[in-house]
Amino acid sequence: GQNVNKVNTKVDMRFELDKQSWIPEDVKEEIRRAEKNRFTKEGVLVLTSQKHRVQAQNIDDALEKLQVMIDAAVFAVTPKEIDPETIKKVKADIKAGNQRRLQDKKMDGARKKERSKRDFD
Repeated sequence: GQNVNKVNTKVDMRFELDKQSWIPEDVKEEIRRAEKNRFTKEGVLVLTSQKHRVQAQNIDDALEKLQVMIDAAVFAVTPKEIDPETIKKVKADIKAGNQRRLQDKKMDGARKKERSKRDFD
């Protein structure tokens, strides 16, 4: 059962982000911002994996982590297309919410006013 003491399958993968010409600069900046705690002083991204008992699977896991980071950064810097119908719906929801809030305030005010109008004769 003590397999952890017998084998060394942990993977420390180092990725020099600045030397990768195939990654756009804005994506690199987003990765640096999102994963700032994983960078060394020299600017090297360090990924570790010790999920599996086989080193090859840990290498694949570390590469998958890197792919997820890159995909998330690309998604973050890609401009979103805004649908005019969605904008219209959001504005209508905001307006309805404000009207509901004002109606609730009026009802609360009326309730409090009723409390003060008690006649003790």
